[in-house]
Amino acid sequence: MPRFQSHFTQARVGHCLCALVCTLLAAAGLAHAQDARHLTANPAQAAVDGPGFAGLAGPGAVAPKAQPQPLSTQFGINLNDLNIPVEQFPAIDLAPIIAEDTLATGALREGVLRDFPNFDPAMGTWLNTADGGWLWVMDVKLDGAFGVRLHLRDFALPLGAKAIVYDPTIPNNLPSPYEGTGPNQTAPTRNGEFWAWTSWNNTARIEVYFPQEVGDARFNTHFTIDKVLNIYRNPRTGLPGFSAETELPCHLDQNCYPNWTTVGDSVGRMAFVRTDGGFVCSGSMLNNPAGDLTPFFLTALHCMKDQGVALNSLEVYWFYETNGCNGAVPALGSVPRSVRANYLLSTQATDMSLVMIEGAVPRNLWWNGVSWQTFISEDTLVNGISHPGGAFKRIAFGDIWDEFDSCGATGLTQGTEIDWNNGLTEGGSSGSPLYLLNGAVVGVLSCDTSRSDGCSSDDAWYGRWGNFIGSYQSILANSNWDDNSEDNDSCATARSLDNFFNGTLYSRIVKSVDEDWYSLTVGAFGTVSFGVGGFNTSDGDIDIALFNNCGAQLASSTSTANFESVNWTNPNNFAVTVKLRVYLFNDTRNIYYLDFSRFTPSPPANDTCTNRQSISLGATTFGTTRIATANGFSSCGTSDSSPDVYYTITAPCTQDITISTQGTTWDTVLSVLAGCPSSLAGEVACNDDFASPLRYSRLTFTATGGVPYTIRVSGYNGAFGDFTLSTFSAALFNESCFDAIAIGTGSTAFNNCAAATDGPPDDACLAFGSNQIYKDLWYTYSPTCSGTVEVNTLGSGFDTRLAVYRDVDGTNCPQGPNSAIACNDDIGGGNLQSRLTFPATLGERYIIRVGSYSQTVGQPGVMNVTFAPQVLANETCASPDVITPGTYAWYTCNTATDGFTEACIGGDQQFYNDLWFSYTPTCDGTADFNTLGFGADTRIAVYTECPSAADAAIACNDNVDDTTLESQLIFSVTANTTYYLRVGNWGELASASLAFTLSYTEAPNCNPVACDDIDFNNNDVFPEDQDVIDFFNVLAGAECPECNDIDFNNNDVFPEDQDVIDFFNVLAGGTCP
Repeated sequence: MPRFQSHFTQARVGHCLCALVCTLLAAAGLAHAQDARHLTANPAQAAVDGPGFAGLAGPGAVAPKAQPQPLSTQFGINLNDLNIPVEQFPAIDLAPIIAEDTLATGALREGVLRDFPNFDPAMGTWLNTADGGWLWVMDVKLDGAFGVRLHLRDFALPLGAKAIVYDPTIPNNLPSPYEGTGPNQTAPTRNGEFWAWTSWNNTARIEVYFPQEVGDARFNTHFTIDKVLNIYRNPRTGLPGFSAETELPCHLDQNCYPNWTTVGDSVGRMAFVRTDGGFVCSGSMLNNPAGDLTPFFLTALHCMKDQGVALNSLEVYWFYETNGCNGAVPALGSVPRSVRANYLLSTQATDMSLVMIEGAVPRNLWWNGVSWQTFISEDTLVNGISHPGGAFKRIAFGDIWDEFDSCGATGLTQGTEIDWNNGLTEGGSSGSPLYLLNGAVVGVLSCDTSRSDGCSSDDAWYGRWGNFIGSYQSILANSNWDDNSEDNDSCATARSLDNFFNGTLYSRIVKSVDEDWYSLTVGAFGTVSFGVGGFNTSDGDIDIALFNNCGAQLASSTSTANFESVNWTNPNNFAVTVKLRVYLFNDTRNIYYLDFSRFTPSPPANDTCTNRQSISLGATTFGTTRIATANGFSSCGTSDSSPDVYYTITAPCTQDITISTQGTTWDTVLSVLAGCPSSLAGEVACNDDFASPLRYSRLTFTATGGVPYTIRVSGYNGAFGDFTLSTFSAALFNESCFDAIAIGTGSTAFNNCAAATDGPPDDACLAFGSNQIYKDLWYTYSPTCSGTVEVNTLGSGFDTRLAVYRDVDGTNCPQGPNSAIACNDDIGGGNLQSRLTFPATLGERYIIRVGSYSQTVGQPGVMNVTFAPQVLANETCASPDVITPGTYAWYTCNTATDGFTEACIGGDQQFYNDLWFSYTPTCDGTADFNTLGFGADTRIAVYTECPSAADAAIACNDNVDDTTLESQLIFSVTANTTYYLRVGNWGELASASLAFTLSYTEAPNCNPVACDDIDFNNNDVFPEDQDVIDFFNVLAGAECPECNDIDFNNNDVFPEDQDVIDFFNVLAGGTCP
């Protein structure tokens, strides 16, 4: 090649003589003996001699939170089960391409551009997604290709749509989806033009997703595929096509030299596209004086020279190497790769370019150190690590042959010639670093001899790094590659944002070893919000965490989205300094913006007593003492120094009011004040804890109608927070008829101020145009005996109304309108109170309803109940109740004890509260008189006449036996003889709801006949002539509906003479035989 011909000068003669000697030595197996110092060097641990800085290993690799997946996989679509449309291109003819490559200089070509004619979205297929969207899929296949790369133009997807291009044989190593106008947004023009992700296979798959919201636009043309890169060079061998040649004997696997594997992790395989095809070079990561792992990438100028097509299409492949010395080589498409870079600086004389990778960079790489030496002497031992031919990583060992040399093929004028003693570099190695044994970079590969020379190609030319120390040193040490918030890489050095109340910091830079910390003061009970955005997670997953100063973590945001945010509210009544940590979960560097805002609330409007807030009785109020000041005092709890707020309440009428903070979770203190007093003398009521361990407060006080009272809400011993404040009238348990309160005789105070009206109207109360009892309360009354009840509201200070109902169904409620048995509005005579009376029967319950005449007036009042018992006629023997056999209820309520004592019952011989009954049998027989089964301790006696002295009973009984307190008498009776039955209590205490039983067993052959009475026509006038006339008329067969039948003697024989004889016998005053 011309390059080498120009160097066949006198200086090269010695080199050729040496080559002749080396050839002879090679025949003896002794050629190119490697210096042992190459093998014993420890470049990853060595310090740089002289000016410069050492290399640095990145932190350990971190797996992503979520492995990228094809869009089809995300939506559960298995494309392997489908017939995906394929646009297929025939194989290219390699012969002319190889011929061109033989004559080419500069970067090694690995692919040629092919037009993609007449692209049409109809070439693909549409699939429905589970969320109602659509997925478009198409494959592009290049026969015989080792790789396929698509060029997209006019790329513009609607919001929410996204696309991905990938190798269908390696679906787990993917780029982030393309959105909007695609990647390269930092390019000078953002026209939606870019080279997509390379598929290292003969097929590239493209998927485009349209959500349901933009589904109508899916048939529009949102991009065009106009070109495709056909990669014809095998990345496994570096040779075009399927050549049988794989290795040269002088290709040295880097991983066979373990002391150089760490440093070798800095070297990446470059792939990029220019207008004349796809090319491959090598390059390496470069450390800087700060050691912060800024992703500086050093390569050759003839590989990358500006922000043009080559740089925008750059892909850098990492760890493309064997898995051990001479081990297996991974598929190139399976290793990590970085995309997108920005141009920084280049020097033509040394054929070097420095760029910064903007896409993701694995954090476990090595960042090379450099030496600023301007002169390195001949015979200095050096190493080179590169990707010869674009194949997997190799190493070469040699020394400096000529410290000043050039290479016309690449324009190198300030270079150094290297003589490789072992290993070599070749096309694809361009841009790779030249190392001293201490690992410091001193050059960048510009050109070398052709591979066609085989292992005899032992020369390479590197640009001298030290020749432009100042230019590159100023770039590497320039603080502009970080942001102006530095140094803020620890909590202790956090950047204070307190000078800005709210704001946004743009172009912040975070790195794997250089976190960003920010400090902000949040006022008492204030809220702070932080948002970090403007980054792409695929370039480095940024997470954030918020801390209480440098202590406990308060909040965090660790999603995989392109935005992270945290919010926090200060729960304290004092300011708190918070620290925000911005850090990379994985990868090496990313750029973001930081939004921050804070809000500090003002004290509540009712912070002072003079600004107290009016609340209504019965309402529930939600308030807070957060950020309130301490202004008041109380006699309970320890709250004088606690934040407090104030309310005012006015009762419409005098009543008991209950105030409570129930539902509040912290320890409150409640007090009621008269106005805004200056001392405890103005305190009306106070409560700290309602009932331990419950810490809410509750108190009840009597409020005078129309008088405002102040409510102070505070906390125990400095406590504060949000609270619930409830106010209500003291419980009116009997506001509903269902909850009526049982009362007896006497006076019952009531207050219907807060009562509602729930009873029915009743016309019995109609007065002044109203028949309703308003604001009613309910009571029940059950008499202990029958009698007369009076209810009145005398002593009440307002216009009342009263009504009484019979409790028919046991619900304590009226049956409906107009169901009252008594009702009253006013007593009369100017008295607006109410009074009514009603007869009450033992065993029944009565409902008493008291309320107001007015719909709006309710006040404290009093209701008075008196009872007058019924006087029983059978309280004396002279007026007994006449009975026949059966069971009879009786009670001894308010009955006197008037009978004589009877010695036959023993004890004090008295029948207390006694009542009298009489029985006249119609036949002889046996009577059973008892109180069995009714559970009362009774005494009974039988007389044949009313006694006039003690011990006149023919029989008496106290207890049936020692265990039965009821009484029983069984005695013989004679027909038509009247017997007087006496029943009473064992003691003086009256009984109610008692009963006794009288049974009768007649003697054999008893057939009593009882004649009708002489009032034959039942007109209640007798004796009279009309009874005789009517008797004979009926006897003769006449009609008399009111008359008795003609069987006067009731012997079931009629008509007969005996009926006439008996009629006249009774008429004359005789008896019925």
